[in-house]
Amino acid sequence: MLTIQAVAEASGLPLSQLNQWTKDGHIPPTLYVRDRNRFDYAPVVLAFCELVILLRGHFGTNSRLPVQLAKAALPNVERLWREGVPADTKIRVYVPGLQIVLGAEFIEAAKEKLTAVAA
Repeated sequence: MLTIQAVAEASGLPLSQLNQWTKDGHIPPTLYVRDRNRFDYAPVVLAFCELVILLRGHFGTNSRLPVQLAKAALPNVERLWREGVPADTKIRVYVPGLQIVLGAEFIEAAKEKLTAVAA
């Protein structure tokens, strides 16, 4: 498990953003443990963050789509995090009226950031 500070440091996202995503349910409760006012996150949350950052590059930082798409992709992201990412893996994300196909390289990038934080 990672502290919110470790997730913020590794992802480059502000603590306030992570807190808001947690509060709003974008980061599901299955991916964190709350102990009083402290949150500890599963390492796969870094892949969620990487995906949001990637999608913000396409849709803009003020768009709600990156977080919605990343949340919709989470089941596949969690599976690939556990099982490993074969070369050329694509993730398909569906939201009403839209289908996005993404390369899964962001998962490996998140794992590299996790290794750097753990060092």
